[in-house]
Amino acid sequence: MQLLQVARENQLSRFGTVILDGTKIHANASRHSAFSYGHAEKIEAQLKAEVQEMLALAELADQSMVPDGVSLPDEIKRRQDRLAAIADAKATIEARAKGRFEREQVEHEDKLAQREAKQSANGKKPTGKPPEPPQEGPQPDEQTNLTDADSRIMLTAGRGFEQCYNAQAAVNGESMLVRAPAVKQAANDKEQITSMVAQVQALPEGMNQPKHLVADTGYFSAANVDACHEAGIEPLIAVGRDQHHPARRERFEEPGALSEAASRVETMKHTNSSGGRGFGAKAVYQIVVWPHICSHSGPGCNGCHCPASDNKKAETLVFIGDSGLSWTAFDYQMVERMGIEPTTSSLRTTRSPS
Repeated sequence: MQLLQVARENQLSRFGTVILDGTKIHANASRHSAFSYGHAEKIEAQLKAEVQEMLALAELADQSMVPDGVSLPDEIKRRQDRLAAIADAKATIEARAKGRFEREQVEHEDKLAQREAKQSANGKKPTGKPPEPPQEGPQPDEQTNLTDADSRIMLTAGRGFEQCYNAQAAVNGESMLVRAPAVKQAANDKEQITSMVAQVQALPEGMNQPKHLVADTGYFSAANVDACHEAGIEPLIAVGRDQHHPARRERFEEPGALSEAASRVETMKHTNSSGGRGFGAKAVYQIVVWPHICSHSGPGCNGCHCPASDNKKAETLVFIGDSGLSWTAFDYQMVERMGIEPTTSSLRTTRSPS
């Protein structure tokens, strides 16, 4: 917090754009320690049967049926301890299942209401099957981890499943200072935008109301676009993965005109692709202004067309983006639209930060 305040006071950042991304952090637990509800019920029944069998053996006067070196009280206690741990694990899964059912029930009722409203509006029966109601109670595949019950099984970047947490970070678009960190249990990034936006807006005045939010396609949903607009933030969320090395005509193709009845998602798509695909990939990031180091000598620098020739502070425009690896004719046209004279001596590029 103090670092952000120092950056604001020294005008190191305008805090106008926030970039959101996440990564999976491995928990201090093995995925092999995960315990599903179906497996818990199976082991629970087995242990209860073994306890009853050992209690019956303990009541016999003839202990010849007890193997040598086996202490029935110790064996019974060990199984009872395991049964207590299984009961705690089942209670955790049941509590999660209850919360899951309540959320899914609300979503189910919303879908039914939308279906009925559509039918009332056009007077026709909706096509397709009606939404299925959620299943109440824990499902056999719902699980918890006996070592770290707070962690979850998540799909990692290596396409494997591990016991993890989902770490999120909302950073400032100019200085890359972290504005809102968080560690989540939900593996899906789509569920994180609302809480992360609320966390950013809880910051002190001057740092809590970004104009734009940038995120990759893992965060895209119509609900998240609406949530950003309701928070007064323009979302710039990728709606899909672009193909590598698109054709030149496709890269410079201008999008069609946006209709007046366009939805918020359609408006965002149009904004993302505005000015061609090459520009859209770079426009999603901030334009960073760096001090210009001219190759010419002399205080006036009259030998080139850089702003120093007019006794102004020289600048270099650097576009940071996925495709910002080389300047094209279209890039120069874009800079001209901004009222800046594009010259090879005042333009350079840099790779996107990884």
